[in-house]
Amino acid sequence: LVAELMQQLAAGFARERRQFERPIVTPDDFSNSPTEALGSLAFSPDAKTLAYQRSSDGAFEVWLSPVTGGKPIKLTPPSNVVHYQDAPSWSPDGQWIAFTTNEGTGNNLLKKIRVGAREAVALTDTIAGNTYTQTQWSPDGRFIACQLRAGLSLVAADGGGITLLVPDEGFLAFTWSPDGGRIFALADSEVVGHFALVEIDVISKERRELNADLGSIPVANQPIRGFSFQPGLGFLTSFASARSDVWLLGGFQPPLTWIGRMLGRFR
Repeated sequence: LVAELMQQLAAGFARERRQFERPIVTPDDFSNSPTEALGSLAFSPDAKTLAYQRSSDGAFEVWLSPVTGGKPIKLTPPSNVVHYQDAPSWSPDGQWIAFTTNEGTGNNLLKKIRVGAREAVALTDTIAGNTYTQTQWSPDGRFIACQLRAGLSLVAADGGGITLLVPDEGFLAFTWSPDGGRIFALADSEVVGHFALVEIDVISKERRELNADLGSIPVANQPIRGFSFQPGLGFLTSFASARSDVWLLGGFQPPLTWIGRMLGRFR
Protein backbone atom coordinates (compact mmCIF):
# COMPACT_ATOMS: atom_id res chain seq x y z
CA LEU A 1 0.00 0.00 0.00
CA VAL A 2 2.81 2.38 0.89
CA ALA A 3 4.66 1.63 -2.36
CA GLU A 4 1.48 2.21 -4.38
CA LEU A 5 0.86 5.53 -2.60
CA MET A 6 4.43 6.65 -3.31
CA GLN A 7 4.01 5.80 -7.00
CA GLN A 8 0.80 7.83 -7.16
CA LEU A 9 2.48 10.80 -5.49
CA ALA A 10 5.43 10.59 -7.88
CA ALA A 11 3.08 10.47 -10.86
CA GLY A 12 1.20 13.48 -9.50
CA PHE A 13 4.40 15.48 -9.07
CA ALA A 14 5.47 14.57 -12.61
CA ARG A 15 2.13 15.76 -14.04
CA GLU A 16 2.34 19.00 -12.07
CA ARG A 17 5.90 19.60 -13.25
CA ARG A 18 4.91 19.07 -16.88
CA GLN A 19 2.18 21.69 -16.49
CA PHE A 20 4.84 24.28 -15.68
CA GLU A 21 7.34 23.10 -18.26
CA ARG A 22 7.08 24.23 -21.84
CA PRO A 23 9.62 24.86 -24.57
CA ILE A 24 10.34 28.48 -25.46
CA VAL A 25 12.06 27.63 -28.75
CA THR A 26 11.92 24.42 -30.79
CA PRO A 27 13.05 23.45 -34.31
CA ASP A 28 9.39 23.63 -35.36
CA ASP A 29 9.58 27.41 -34.95
CA PHE A 30 11.87 27.52 -38.01
CA SER A 31 10.09 26.01 -40.98
CA ASN A 32 12.39 27.28 -43.74
CA SER A 33 15.63 25.57 -42.64
CA PRO A 34 16.77 22.82 -40.28
CA THR A 35 17.90 23.76 -36.78
CA GLU A 36 21.12 22.01 -35.82
CA ALA A 37 21.70 23.48 -32.35
CA LEU A 38 20.52 26.19 -29.96
CA GLY A 39 22.75 27.73 -27.30
CA SER A 40 24.26 30.83 -25.66
CA LEU A 41 21.02 31.72 -23.91
CA ALA A 42 20.52 35.22 -22.51
CA PHE A 43 17.28 36.47 -20.96
CA SER A 44 16.40 40.15 -21.19
CA PRO A 45 16.42 42.10 -17.89
CA ASP A 46 12.60 42.02 -17.78
CA ALA A 47 12.69 38.24 -18.53
CA LYS A 48 10.27 38.68 -21.45
CA THR A 49 12.65 37.90 -24.34
CA LEU A 50 15.28 35.23 -24.88
CA ALA A 51 18.35 35.84 -27.05
CA TYR A 52 20.23 32.76 -28.25
CA GLN A 53 22.50 31.40 -30.94
CA ARG A 54 21.01 29.16 -33.60
CA SER A 55 23.07 27.15 -36.05
CA SER A 56 21.52 26.20 -39.38
CA ASP A 57 22.98 25.37 -42.81
CA GLY A 58 26.46 26.49 -41.79
CA ALA A 59 25.32 29.83 -40.33
CA PHE A 60 25.51 30.68 -36.64
CA GLU A 61 23.23 33.62 -35.87
CA VAL A 62 21.63 35.25 -32.85
CA TRP A 63 17.84 35.13 -32.67
CA LEU A 64 15.21 36.56 -30.32
CA SER A 65 12.07 34.79 -29.09
CA PRO A 66 9.32 35.99 -26.73
CA VAL A 67 9.27 33.92 -23.54
CA THR A 68 5.47 33.65 -23.83
CA GLY A 69 5.83 32.10 -27.27
CA GLY A 70 5.82 33.60 -30.72
CA LYS A 71 7.70 33.86 -33.98
CA PRO A 72 11.51 34.11 -33.62
CA ILE A 73 13.24 37.06 -35.27
CA LYS A 74 16.87 37.57 -36.22
CA LEU A 75 18.88 39.98 -34.14
CA THR A 76 20.36 41.50 -37.33
CA PRO A 77 18.63 41.77 -40.73
CA PRO A 78 19.09 38.95 -43.26
CA SER A 79 22.29 39.24 -45.29
CA ASN A 80 24.08 37.49 -48.12
CA VAL A 81 27.07 37.08 -45.78
CA VAL A 82 27.19 33.81 -43.83
CA HIS A 83 27.46 35.13 -40.29
CA TYR A 84 29.01 33.68 -37.20
CA GLN A 85 27.34 35.39 -34.27
CA ASP A 86 27.56 34.35 -30.65
CA ALA A 87 27.53 35.37 -26.98
CA PRO A 88 24.57 37.79 -26.77
CA SER A 89 24.42 39.98 -23.65
CA TRP A 90 21.70 42.51 -22.79
CA SER A 91 22.34 46.03 -21.56
CA PRO A 92 20.86 46.61 -18.08
CA ASP A 93 18.05 48.73 -19.53
CA GLY A 94 17.19 46.01 -22.08
CA GLN A 95 17.58 48.39 -25.03
CA TRP A 96 20.79 46.96 -26.51
CA ILE A 97 22.40 43.58 -27.12
CA ALA A 98 26.14 43.05 -27.38
CA PHE A 99 27.44 40.07 -29.37
CA THR A 100 30.53 38.72 -31.09
CA THR A 101 30.66 38.13 -34.82
CA ASN A 102 32.90 37.14 -37.69
CA GLU A 103 31.70 38.36 -41.05
CA GLY A 104 34.39 36.83 -43.23
CA THR A 105 36.82 39.70 -42.78
CA GLY A 106 39.34 37.63 -40.84
CA ASN A 107 38.72 39.55 -37.62
CA ASN A 108 36.39 38.72 -34.77
CA LEU A 109 34.35 41.76 -33.76
CA LEU A 110 32.46 42.92 -30.73
CA LYS A 111 29.28 44.71 -31.77
CA LYS A 112 26.18 46.11 -30.16
CA ILE A 113 22.77 46.70 -31.69
CA ARG A 114 19.67 48.42 -30.42
CA VAL A 115 16.83 45.90 -30.24
CA GLY A 116 14.68 46.36 -33.35
CA ALA A 117 17.30 48.37 -35.25
CA ARG A 118 18.86 47.33 -38.55
CA GLU A 119 22.46 48.47 -38.11
CA ALA A 120 24.92 47.19 -35.50
CA VAL A 121 27.71 49.33 -34.08
CA ALA A 122 31.23 47.87 -34.07
CA LEU A 123 33.09 48.47 -30.79
CA THR A 124 36.36 46.60 -31.47
CA ASP A 125 37.85 44.16 -33.95
CA THR A 126 40.44 42.73 -31.53
CA ILE A 127 38.39 39.84 -30.12
CA ALA A 128 40.65 36.90 -29.35
CA GLY A 129 40.88 34.63 -32.38
CA ASN A 130 39.98 30.93 -32.11
CA THR A 131 38.76 31.56 -28.57
CA TYR A 132 35.18 31.57 -27.41
CA THR A 133 34.40 34.59 -25.28
CA GLN A 134 31.30 35.75 -23.57
CA THR A 135 30.11 39.33 -23.65
CA GLN A 136 29.07 40.50 -20.21
CA TRP A 137 27.49 43.93 -19.87
CA SER A 138 28.36 45.66 -16.59
CA PRO A 139 25.53 46.32 -14.10
CA ASP A 140 25.84 50.10 -14.61
CA GLY A 141 25.78 49.73 -18.41
CA ARG A 142 29.11 51.50 -18.95
CA PHE A 143 31.28 48.55 -20.03
CA ILE A 144 31.17 45.23 -21.82
CA ALA A 145 33.64 42.63 -20.55
CA CYS A 146 35.08 40.26 -23.16
CA GLN A 147 38.25 38.42 -24.05
CA LEU A 148 40.40 40.39 -26.49
CA ARG A 149 43.69 39.32 -28.00
CA ALA A 150 45.51 41.28 -25.29
CA GLY A 151 43.51 39.62 -22.49
CA LEU A 152 40.32 40.07 -20.49
CA SER A 153 39.23 43.66 -21.12
CA LEU A 154 36.50 46.19 -20.52
CA VAL A 155 35.19 47.81 -23.68
CA ALA A 156 33.36 51.09 -23.18
CA ALA A 157 29.76 50.55 -24.28
CA ASP A 158 29.70 54.03 -25.83
CA GLY A 159 32.81 53.25 -27.91
CA GLY A 160 35.04 55.43 -25.75
CA GLY A 161 37.95 53.04 -25.26
CA ILE A 162 39.30 49.78 -23.89
CA THR A 163 40.72 48.95 -20.45
CA LEU A 164 42.88 45.84 -20.13
CA LEU A 165 42.23 43.99 -16.87
CA VAL A 166 44.27 40.77 -17.07
CA PRO A 167 46.84 40.43 -19.88
CA ASP A 168 47.33 37.26 -21.93
CA GLU A 169 45.24 34.95 -19.74
CA GLY A 170 42.21 33.30 -21.31
CA PHE A 171 39.23 32.58 -19.05
CA LEU A 172 36.69 29.81 -19.50
CA ALA A 173 33.84 32.01 -18.28
CA PHE A 174 33.30 35.19 -16.28
CA THR A 175 30.55 37.29 -14.73
CA TRP A 176 30.13 40.59 -12.87
CA SER A 177 29.45 41.06 -9.19
CA PRO A 178 26.11 42.82 -8.61
CA ASP A 179 27.86 46.06 -7.54
CA GLY A 180 30.04 46.07 -10.69
CA GLY A 181 33.24 46.31 -8.68
CA ARG A 182 34.55 42.82 -9.41
CA ILE A 183 34.57 40.14 -12.06
CA PHE A 184 34.44 36.48 -11.09
CA ALA A 185 36.12 34.15 -13.57
CA LEU A 186 36.87 30.48 -14.16
CA ALA A 187 40.56 30.14 -15.03
CA ASP A 188 43.08 27.39 -15.62
CA SER A 189 44.32 25.92 -12.34
CA GLU A 190 47.94 25.18 -11.52
CA VAL A 191 46.83 21.55 -11.71
CA VAL A 192 46.97 20.67 -15.40
CA GLY A 193 43.52 20.04 -16.84
CA HIS A 194 41.72 21.58 -13.86
CA PHE A 195 40.15 24.98 -13.35
CA ALA A 196 40.02 27.53 -10.54
CA LEU A 197 37.73 30.35 -9.40
CA VAL A 198 39.31 33.81 -9.32
CA GLU A 199 38.21 37.35 -8.56
CA ILE A 200 39.40 40.47 -10.38
CA ASP A 201 39.04 43.94 -8.91
CA VAL A 202 37.90 46.27 -11.70
CA ILE A 203 39.63 49.34 -10.24
CA SER A 204 42.93 47.96 -8.92
CA LYS A 205 43.03 45.09 -11.48
CA GLU A 206 44.19 42.82 -8.66
CA ARG A 207 43.60 39.12 -9.34
CA ARG A 208 42.79 36.98 -6.31
CA GLU A 209 42.27 33.23 -6.20
CA LEU A 210 39.09 32.14 -4.43
CA ASN A 211 39.35 28.40 -5.06
CA ALA A 212 42.54 26.94 -6.45
CA ASP A 213 41.04 23.70 -7.76
CA LEU A 214 37.40 23.18 -8.70
CA GLY A 215 38.06 19.90 -10.47
CA SER A 216 38.77 18.78 -13.99
CA ILE A 217 37.76 20.79 -17.04
CA PRO A 218 35.23 18.87 -19.20
CA VAL A 219 36.66 17.63 -22.48
CA ALA A 220 34.73 19.69 -25.03
CA ASN A 221 35.20 22.48 -27.55
CA GLN A 222 33.30 24.83 -25.25
CA PRO A 223 33.36 23.09 -21.86
CA ILE A 224 31.44 25.79 -19.98
CA ARG A 225 28.54 27.81 -21.35
CA GLY A 226 27.02 30.40 -19.07
CA PHE A 227 28.26 31.70 -15.74
CA SER A 228 26.42 33.94 -13.28
CA PHE A 229 26.54 34.92 -9.63
CA GLN A 230 23.47 35.04 -7.40
CA PRO A 231 24.05 36.81 -4.07
CA GLY A 232 23.27 34.54 -1.15
CA LEU A 233 23.08 31.48 -3.38
CA GLY A 234 26.39 31.18 -5.22
CA PHE A 235 27.43 30.61 -8.82
CA LEU A 236 25.35 29.09 -11.59
CA THR A 237 26.88 27.49 -14.66
CA SER A 238 26.62 24.52 -17.01
CA PHE A 239 29.29 21.98 -17.87
CA ALA A 240 29.61 19.96 -21.03
CA SER A 241 29.23 16.24 -20.44
CA ALA A 242 30.98 13.75 -22.69
CA ARG A 243 31.18 9.97 -22.49
CA SER A 244 33.11 7.49 -24.58
CA ASP A 245 32.82 3.71 -24.46
CA VAL A 246 34.68 0.92 -26.21
CA TRP A 247 32.66 -2.24 -26.87
CA LEU A 248 33.74 -5.67 -28.00
CA LEU A 249 31.05 -7.69 -29.74
CA GLY A 250 31.65 -11.44 -29.66
CA GLY A 251 29.84 -14.75 -29.90
CA PHE A 252 28.13 -14.14 -33.22
CA GLN A 253 28.43 -15.60 -36.71
CA PRO A 254 29.81 -13.12 -39.25
CA PRO A 255 27.73 -12.81 -42.42
CA LEU A 256 28.76 -15.14 -45.27
CA THR A 257 30.35 -13.83 -48.43
CA TRP A 258 28.48 -14.35 -51.68
CA ILE A 259 30.68 -17.38 -52.41
CA GLY A 260 29.84 -18.85 -49.04
CA ARG A 261 26.13 -18.32 -49.67
CA MET A 262 26.38 -20.05 -53.06
CA LEU A 263 28.26 -23.02 -51.62
CA GLY A 264 25.79 -23.26 -48.76
CA ARG A 265 23.05 -24.14 -51.19
CA PHE A 266 24.80 -27.39 -52.08
CA ARG A 267 25.31 -28.63 -48.51
